[in-house]
Amino acid sequence: MEDVVSYATHVIVMESGKIVKDGRVIDVFADPEWLKDKQLTLPKAAQFAVALGIKREGLPLTVDELANAIVAQAGEDKLDE
Repeated sequence: MEDVVSYATHVIVMESGKIVKDGRVIDVFADPEWLKDKQLTLPKAAQFAVALGIKREGLPLTVDELANAIVAQAGEDKLDE
């Protein structure tokens, strides 16, 4: 899944030859339970965010997004880039 979030902007999920979800990467990965039901996994960064209990709109999908979410959760503005 890391390749999907790193390189794609749009994702199509198929099941038994039929499209079951079609949309932006952030939208397709927005529902961890739906992904689990379809036997798909979240990217590692999103799995880690769920395990940490990070609460914000949209799961962080990349390591950079995760780092910023952790800093934001801790009350900081953003990582220095």
